[in-house]
Amino acid sequence: MNSFQDKLGSLSSINEQDAQPKATNEASTDADIFKSLAKMVQDIGGISAENVTPESRFSEDLAISSLNLIELIVTVEDHFGVRIEDNDAKHFKTVQDVLDFVQSHQAS
Repeated sequence: MNSFQDKLGSLSSINEQDAQPKATNEASTDADIFKSLAKMVQDIGGISAENVTPESRFSEDLAISSLNLIELIVTVEDHFGVRIEDNDAKHFKTVQDVLDFVQSHQAS
């Protein structure tokens, strides 16, 4: 089991290497967003990105804990330059829910 410090180091690595914000002048495509989300789920939850689908449910299918979901939300905010309020986050049940939110809230 990784320690909290290891998880923080891993999160920093995600933000620096894989989660660079997209240019704000060009919105990401659904495929780009999905690919990034799948990689984030892999890095945070330990699930292979190949096993992540838009229909994957965080809790039931991907075994993402509530703490890991918070970590994912923070990573999504940093990566895509969106702000996710608690009221919005509580409705995220599937990867598609997050994809739809990001697509509709990215700066254009």
